[in-house]
Amino acid sequence: MRTTSSVPRPSRLAVRRVDRVPAHLDERITLSDGSHGSVWSESLRTEGAQALATCTHGMLAGSPVLTRHRSGAGQGWYLSTRLDDADYAALVGRLLKEASAAAGAPRR
Repeated sequence: MRTTSSVPRPSRLAVRRVDRVPAHLDERITLSDGSHGSVWSESLRTEGAQALATCTHGMLAGSPVLTRHRSGAGQGWYLSTRLDDADYAALVGRLLKEASAAAGAPRR
């Protein structure tokens, strides 16, 4: 049986997952943009994607955590950790703002 998913594979987003790394219960992952993640992260290697934030410490130091890959008129984003609630809300706000600007949405 063949199954499909509406979630893009990392390879289509120009990143490759090298390894998935669970975080310790009290460990927070600090990103280069000042945001924080927890629970898990992935060791990534970009293959054409732009790294927008990287891990700042530990065995994943320097590894991309948030990437963007532009293709034609579109773009795909990949986040390789679970962000804290406030940081996640800020990222969603950024994505919505960029999507509205790209679509030429009228300003209010």
